[in-house]
Amino acid sequence: MVLVSPQPRRPYMRLDGCRGSPNNRFSCTHSSPVVADRISGNEKTHLWYWTCLVYTRRERSAATVAVNAENIVMIVPNLLVIDDDTAFRSAVCEGLSRRGFEVEQARDGQEALEAIQNKRFHLALVDVHMPRVTGLELLRRLPATPDRPACVLMSAQLDDTIRREAEMMKAYRVLSKPIRLAALCEIVSSALLECYNWRAS
Repeated sequence: MVLVSPQPRRPYMRLDGCRGSPNNRFSCTHSSPVVADRISGNEKTHLWYWTCLVYTRRERSAATVAVNAENIVMIVPNLLVIDDDTAFRSAVCEGLSRRGFEVEQARDGQEALEAIQNKRFHLALVDVHMPRVTGLELLRRLPATPDRPACVLMSAQLDDTIRREAEMMKAYRVLSKPIRLAALCEIVSSALLECYNWRAS
């Protein structure tokens, strides 16, 4: 849980545990101040959402205090590029990294599942045809939870069957390869805006 100061460049207080209610002072444990523009290390890797607590007159448990979705701010999105084509995967990762995104890569759906179990990703770029676990199978196996990344499927052999299956599994978009990097980056930005209300600074 994180208390956010509305003033720019003021420390944010990360609370690993707290007691009390919005109408009373919090009794905090394991708290540590974090300055938003100095996030590094584990904070940069694991803490991407600064949750604004909404203070109301009604007594609430600190653990269940209401959250205003409009005030949830993503610092930097985590992207996962999943493709068995090393050259394509590397080019996409490099292009997205240059645009300021945090990018990791996986060679197939199995590696992607393992990565997603260990880290929160906001968007996944997924090739359809891969060994071990295909892109469509990956989407089937992703849990339907709020932490599930938005998925953009890509295929050099795109057909109506793939499109229908992707739509059933709620893929954000289905793209035909080859695709220009600039166009792919535009789609990434659109997905982050639509799914998370995130805009590039």
